Amino acid sequence: MTRPKYFTYRDVALHNKKDDLWVILFKKVLDITPLCQEVESEGVFPLLAFGGKDIGHFFDDQGEVKFHVNPETNKIHTFAPFRAFIHIPSHERIEETCLKRRFQDENMADKLVERFSKQRFNKIDNNSNILKLPVKDTKAKDVDIPWWQDEKYVIGLLTDKSRWIKIKNMLIKKTMVLEVCSEETLDEILLRYLKFNCHARSYTWKYMGQKLMMNTTLEQNGIPDLDFKVEGLKLNADDYIPTVNLYFNDDLTEM
Repeated sequence: MTRPKYFTYRDVALHNKKDDLWVILFKKVLDITPLCQEVESEGVFPLLAFGGKDIGHFFDDQGEVKFHVNPETNKIHTFAPFRAFIHIPSHERIEETCLKRRFQDENMADKLVERFSKQRFNKIDNNSNILKLPVKDTKAKDVDIPWWQDEKYVIGLLTDKSRWIKIKNMLIKKTMVLEVCSEETLDEILLRYLKFNCHARSYTWKYMGQKLMMNTTLEQNGIPDLDFKVEGLKLNADDYIPTVNLYFNDDLTEM
């Protein structure tokens, strides 16, 4: 199984343009750049407005676009305060989704099915106690797989907790401060550091004099995350950022 790539909120926030557009949905990071380039419609603009941000508030906990009942017309409408976006469900699909969810309540299912059956078909099947109301497969009317359910746009996961570390090059005495994901291994953190030092693999990484295991996380290497303790004690968090020291191996390996 391929290990997922993790991102911080700041990582995602950098990608907020039509030619480079990421969003966060249910802890997943989606790169919808290809979608926005393929679909030339006004449905792109609401997504651009939330580029680099979490769009979970557009959807309910079942992964469907939120809907509401208009108090004036008593009709069901999708929740799209910033205009309809790409692949937003049709009115018919939203109505069917609403009906399906009503029928999930087992205590009321019999009465609802019978009432809707009488209203829509004006007949009752005397051969059975319950006449089930047929529910159409609404996905056939819309796109087969809307983009927010299409795994091909998923490029990684949002970190549960980001943290800061200092990486000090002991050869030149230069220190960089990086925000990393708590789930990332040292090898993955090294990839973040490469843009500051292309020879990063030519160094031995140590903490408190101990050589670090590059295929494990900071926590697994005994480098604790003190953010919550520091915050609780109202201390300056910058004073408690752990420092990883890099010692040059006399090997100019480039990545």
